[in-house]
Amino acid sequence: EPLSNSKLNEQVQTPSDNKDAVKPTVVFVLGGPGAGKGTQCANIVHEYGWVHLSAGDLLRAERETGSENAAMINNYIKEGKIVP
Repeated sequence: EPLSNSKLNEQVQTPSDNKDAVKPTVVFVLGGPGAGKGTQCANIVHEYGWVHLSAGDLLRAERETGSENAAMINNYIKEGKIVP
């Protein structure tokens, strides 16, 4: 069942000392290669102004830094394993 605009924009308060603190809405878009995840995420960004974080894009960006994490990422990929 598709979420309505009001449900998508709901803000949930977090149990913290700051009574104005808001827990962000997080949506995971899953699917196989070529399923249209990127297209749907672009539509969501355009329609709702949300931020799109792609795990693949983030991993590629970190690999380019040459950091200690980049080496770990490269090792997992080289071994054909899923990067934690």
